[in-house]
Amino acid sequence: MTKWTALVGTVSMAAVLLTAPSAVAAPSAAQTPDPDLIIKSVTLGRSTVLVSGLNRVAVGVTVKAEYRVDGPQDPLQLNVYLKRTGGVGPLGYMVARYLELTAGTVRDGTYTGTLSVPSTANGTFTVEWVMRGNLHIDMPQSYALFAGPSIAVTGVHVPKLVAQVIPRVVPFGSPYQVKTAIYDTATGKPYGTKIPVGLAADDILCHLSAIHSGRTTTAGIL
Repeated sequence: MTKWTALVGTVSMAAVLLTAPSAVAAPSAAQTPDPDLIIKSVTLGRSTVLVSGLNRVAVGVTVKAEYRVDGPQDPLQLNVYLKRTGGVGPLGYMVARYLELTAGTVRDGTYTGTLSVPSTANGTFTVEWVMRGNLHIDMPQSYALFAGPSIAVTGVHVPKLVAQVIPRVVPFGSPYQVKTAIYDTATGKPYGTKIPVGLAADDILCHLSAIHSGRTTTAGIL
């Protein structure tokens, strides 16, 4: 169990496998697509994939894009955002991060990279938009909408993570503990290996803080 001190009267916990896709910022309702970023095509290397347990499968991603800005331009990095469009699971999106320019120019080029698919993606995911640059949650995003291809993921022996705050109601400034457990939803048993886990506390404004990382026991407990 991990010890914390309550910073606010109400505490909620975010607990994630460190092997899961990192949280990224999606364009907000106030943002509009970048008219200078033109996505001509997005291609996925596979249309179906089977992923088991804690494993991941790398799927190639290719984007052909134009960036219509005058003057010298530094090389772009593109990020392809896929939203869940079928099935039910803990993962609502996947991102192919930081595709690099591998042919052509910034003004008209081809970008390649990979999408790392976990078993928790069980279901169908469809390309919805492409963002350029840094995916940091506090940075504004330049993006282009693009109705792209889909990938159907079959996840088996999918991991489930549960977290318990002890005590359940934490007075302001009081210490508390967090107990997490990860198990195989197909067997109801742990995986028998030490799994990296990250824990973060958030307040009512969704400001993540007090990030802690560690590894479970072979029984799946942290």
